[in-house]
Amino acid sequence: MHSSQPLNIHLIGWYGFNATGDDLIAVCIRRLLRECAQRLALDVSFDEGRQCHLAVLGGGTIIGCDSANIWPRIESISAPLAILGPGFRNMGLSACRAWRDTMREIFQRAVVAGVRGPLSAKQLREWGMASSADVIGDPAINFEPVATSPPRDPAALSPNSRPLVGICIRHLKQPGLEERYLNASATYDLFARLVPAVLQYFDADPVFFSFCENQFDSDGTGAERLRAMLPFQYRQTPILAYHPDPIIAASLIKHVDYLISERMHPSILMWSLSKPCIVIDYQYRKAEDFMSGLGMADYCLRVDRLDVERYMKRLEQLENARTDVVRRVRIAFAQQRADQQSLSRKALGKAAAYLHSRDGKSL
Repeated sequence: MHSSQPLNIHLIGWYGFNATGDDLIAVCIRRLLRECAQRLALDVSFDEGRQCHLAVLGGGTIIGCDSANIWPRIESISAPLAILGPGFRNMGLSACRAWRDTMREIFQRAVVAGVRGPLSAKQLREWGMASSADVIGDPAINFEPVATSPPRDPAALSPNSRPLVGICIRHLKQPGLEERYLNASATYDLFARLVPAVLQYFDADPVFFSFCENQFDSDGTGAERLRAMLPFQYRQTPILAYHPDPIIAASLIKHVDYLISERMHPSILMWSLSKPCIVIDYQYRKAEDFMSGLGMADYCLRVDRLDVERYMKRLEQLENARTDVVRRVRIAFAQQRADQQSLSRKALGKAAAYLHSRDGKSL
């Protein structure tokens, strides 16, 4: 039976900052919860202005950092808490005791807890925040691309029908604001050597794209700077501007045959669409965390331990094993999606019980 009012869900995460990866997580979590609720004959809504019946801490690298807009919100909500796919930020680092105690209390409240990868699960145990946490991958693995129109369609992107290599590089507007394994200047220098090598390997056309434009980052600026450093024949490479709809922005990935990206979520989407690429980890071990959950850590390289020769050798290894790699990751993704669905159904059941006990309503 349906309740007389829908279960109202509050999503909590790094959303609404013109960052495609994070906003896509919110889209995918909403879709996941709606589908699971339908199977349970429950109605759900997502209205931040109404009483909360279930709080969902979604994906993104948000555990273990002082995200002032996130943790106080969780503390103020009495409804059940579900943790669906976030990752640990300060991997291997300590934190002040008061901060760790606050997060420990929050995680002990959770009715379900699933994190992005095994490194995050291990860190939670070491901090005493959770005795166990399921490794369920990133919520964005549920993404389904949609049809796109020019300039984001295949004919516009590669008129010669050659393979297409997508390129995404961050430009941090305030250097030093975040920890990075390699400073911006050295990262640009590395990508300027790496991009031509990969394009020649695949005999491919390049396309730059932006996944983030906000007060902190500008991938468009990063693309312009990197393009100017490439050999002459690549200096007219198109740059696709940031698109505010995360589904349209992310759907570009279905047209890309290979990817060189500093950002993690374009790589996650490539792998989830059975188009594996070498993943570059630039901070917080977050890409390593995700790839370890797939059993594919060999294809994740830290940017500060990377040179073109090492990258190309690992790419050759990936290409030689591509058929087997795709088979294995499809199995891994199927399990992660099933685990996300299982935790979501359990969380919705707890929310329904909470609403019943609070309002005395028959479900």
